[in-house]
Amino acid sequence: MLFAHRKTAKRLQSVCSQLLDATREVDEWRWDDQFGAALLTIESVQERPVLTRLQQIFPDSWDQLDVSRAPEHVRHVAGVWGGLMAGQHLLVRDAAADPLIYALWMPWSNRLRTSVRVSCAAFDEAVARHDPRDGLRDCMGLAGE
Repeated sequence: MLFAHRKTAKRLQSVCSQLLDATREVDEWRWDDQFGAALLTIESVQERPVLTRLQQIFPDSWDQLDVSRAPEHVRHVAGVWGGLMAGQHLLVRDAAADPLIYALWMPWSNRLRTSVRVSCAAFDEAVARHDPRDGLRDCMGLAGE
């Protein structure tokens, strides 16, 4: 299983590197212990360019209207987050991969800011044993928070 762990680490490093590059001018990422996710909060004027960059990193996307047609494990992730509300998007790097690396686009109700949370969901027990969120946290440079 060490091979799978290395493969996961490489995937996480690639995504994290792209995320950090894509959001360098926006704000700093921090770790959200409550949700086990990297968190970036952006102002509404930054939404369009940030969402465009995120869609390049996470090319598969679902919203409230089409998440019911997503693969089962993607629907599961949406359900863990309480489902998708209007304006929210679940963006996925590779819907067939385990762990699933995803970003949640969550506009605030006042529409002045948007939260972006990036995390992983492991479905195979052997993959889950190496909690890929720990690797994500390390790759994002958020381990010390």
